[in-house]
Amino acid sequence: RADAVHVRRPTGRALELAVHVDPDTDAPERAAGCVFNPTGRALSMADMRVPLHYAGLRPLERVRVGWTGSLRADAHAQPWPVPEPRTHVLDATSCLAALGNVTLRARSFLCFVVATVATQHPQQPQPR
Repeated sequence: RADAVHVRRPTGRALELAVHVDPDTDAPERAAGCVFNPTGRALSMADMRVPLHYAGLRPLERVRVGWTGSLRADAHAQPWPVPEPRTHVLDATSCLAALGNVTLRARSFLCFVVATVATQHPQQPQPR
């Protein structure tokens, strides 16, 4: 049901980034993405930004990004690093989520889910 957006075009020589977006405003999860390293060496993406306007989100909206990744360890039995979940505020003009620096080991992937963060509205005084 969701549309796919290729943020980084697949070349086989660099990190690839695709995001599936769901503009359904009733769904808390609005996007799911995958960053993939198809090469035989570790690669980094500085200041990874993901466009979320197709997900029905608005500038300055708060979102929570949760991560998961490759489920195996490398040859030295070290687990592959996965970023900690974080709350982000979307860019004021372009509705981009700045997810920070990402490093992936050879032939690995990271997946993320973007969910809206419920805003706390102040209590309205009750009429007397």
